[in-house]
Amino acid sequence: MNFTDNYIGLPFLPDGRSRAGLDCWGLICLVYQEQKMITLPAYSGIYNVRSRKKLQEIAVLMERESKKWEQVVKPQDFDVVRLRIEGKLASHVGLVVGRSFLHIMETTQSTLEPLNSLVWKDRITGYYRYEESHC
Repeated sequence: MNFTDNYIGLPFLPDGRSRAGLDCWGLICLVYQEQKMITLPAYSGIYNVRSRKKLQEIAVLMERESKKWEQVVKPQDFDVVRLRIEGKLASHVGLVVGRSFLHIMETTQSTLEPLNSLVWKDRITGYYRYEESHC
């Protein structure tokens, strides 16, 4: 049994931070808390309405906060992958697990998908490793 089995099928909820419902960052926070005993900043309130303006706000926040993480070329389990959803905006994250990533979106429950899938491989903007000293 892979640890991801405990996270597949969780429901999406904008700004969700519990098993009752999660957005993409909420899923990262939940896994880090339960698997690594690390509490990440919740950034509550950032994803409450899906709009172009809100995606731009998220992209700006993600760019700023990514400086607190080490960008890596060769991802490992528990690294965060940043992805573009619309245009050039990196406004989505997932958690690297082997050659796949765990993520959740409005249109789907939490799921595991290949990083090199046709849907995602060209949307990846970077991989980031948590560095406790920076956060």
